[in-house]
Amino acid sequence: MNHYDYKPFEHGLDEFVERLKNPAASRALSRLKFMVLAAAWCDYGIWDTETDNEEALAAAWEDMHLAFCGFGDSSMTGVVIHLWTAVGSDFWEAGVSCLNEAASAAEEATSKTVARRYLLHYRIQTVRTPEMGYDLPAVVPVTGSRIREWAAKNGLPPRKTEAQMALIEEYERLGLINLEAEGYFVGHGGAQFEPGSAMAVNPAMAKLQPPTLKLVE
Repeated sequence: MNHYDYKPFEHGLDEFVERLKNPAASRALSRLKFMVLAAAWCDYGIWDTETDNEEALAAAWEDMHLAFCGFGDSSMTGVVIHLWTAVGSDFWEAGVSCLNEAASAAEEATSKTVARRYLLHYRIQTVRTPEMGYDLPAVVPVTGSRIREWAAKNGLPPRKTEAQMALIEEYERLGLINLEAEGYFVGHGGAQFEPGSAMAVNPAMAKLQPPTLKLVE
């Protein structure tokens, strides 16, 4: 397998919602999955006969996992919040525990030889509920059109920036470098800022060391 193994995360989400026996939550989950498919269609060309459908879906599910951690763009964050609202606050704690375990299982199921779209600092963050806040910035992946667009807006060479970030991600994934946290984000124009909501590491991934280079939209 040469892509993120999203199945454990998707299955954990399915099992959690199924246990609720809540029609509104089931509809909300269906909408969320349609958003994953929309991302695979619009951003990763799943419509193209030359595209590997599983790779396109895997990329979209990586984005969705980050949205659950509060780092998604508004389109994905919206369906995540809608799902939590339909689930109901009485079940948020159980949902966070279930999805954190599912995210950890997906991380462990994905080989270290597989390139990842996001740095470890973001992947190890806990799943968030509305009460934890969704004011974290939308993270830019290390490869693809969004990182090239980010580079261009910040006066950097798009292809070179993408190649450099992909190399950093590879070195980090293989344990050749360890990026240390600095507590700020770099936004458009190179401006540094901090989100209002505190970040928290997923307990199931606490054994992993969080690095820090941060790129956000």
